[in-house]
Amino acid sequence: MGTVLELNNITKYFSARCVVDNISLTINEGEIVGFLGPNGSGKTTTIKMIAGLLFPDKGSIIINGYDLSKDFEKAMANFGGIVENPEMYKDLSGRCNLEMAARIHGGISKERIEEVIKTVGLQNRIDDKVKRYSLGMKQRLGVALALLHKPKLLVFDEPTNGLDPKGIKEFREIVKRVSHVEGAAVFVSSHMMSEMQQMCDRVAILESGKLVGMEDIAAVVEGVESTYYKIVVSERDAAVSFINEKYGDVIKEVQDSQFANGSAVSIVFAIKSDDIPELIKELSVRGIGVYTVQPVESSLEDAFINITGGSQIG
Repeated sequence: MGTVLELNNITKYFSARCVVDNISLTINEGEIVGFLGPNGSGKTTTIKMIAGLLFPDKGSIIINGYDLSKDFEKAMANFGGIVENPEMYKDLSGRCNLEMAARIHGGISKERIEEVIKTVGLQNRIDDKVKRYSLGMKQRLGVALALLHKPKLLVFDEPTNGLDPKGIKEFREIVKRVSHVEGAAVFVSSHMMSEMQQMCDRVAILESGKLVGMEDIAAVVEGVESTYYKIVVSERDAAVSFINEKYGDVIKEVQDSQFANGSAVSIVFAIKSDDIPELIKELSVRGIGVYTVQPVESSLEDAFINITGGSQIG
């Protein structure tokens, strides 16, 4: 598996403030790497440097073997993505937008244009004017524009902002197909943790400009011990009241549920495993039926909070 993106000790200052501090990482062909970090951690600055919109004060960026500072055009010929809002001519059709971009790149066949239209699922609307597109359709056209010249590296900065669940799912499926089937390396930032967990192979975590984690998704999640348990009980108000009184502000979620053909409620809350037997006993004494108790599987959000000490993703 070849390396497509290399960041070698890149550093960026704005005036005297260091916003990206000595970051090094690699991304290989055929993998999707998520980029996470709290607000102001330097994610967007890093992505803009990879996209050639900013240049590092120190270090180097290598795209498919080409140093961005020395062979800019050759490096960028291997780059595609959505970093800022993609340029589109709204009074022209999606097809015309793709044909104009193809002329700029050069050497792109009509067959390739049809191929990317099919990849992003715009066959039925590609000849409509872009101003009639929904946000999700515009995003898909943006992806098609990024894919047109078969780049080795795709970079997306918060690509699912404003999309509905259907649009988010469609974007995820397109990215996974382009990476895992066609072999592109993908670097994507998002504040949607569950989406990143479903989409990415690895994750890079940035905090205060420093890279504090770079691991497989599974390893990151498995390394965090779950502190949450879900208990399914018969009496909503009584159970919630008792848990609040006994353990304080530990409840994360309360949802009505069905169990054994009857009504029930599931409560997710933080508790020590050693306290579970006493909790079941206390609820039973109060006439509250306990149907199940189980740990909640750790998520990427749990891992992120654990690694960054509770910083807010953004």
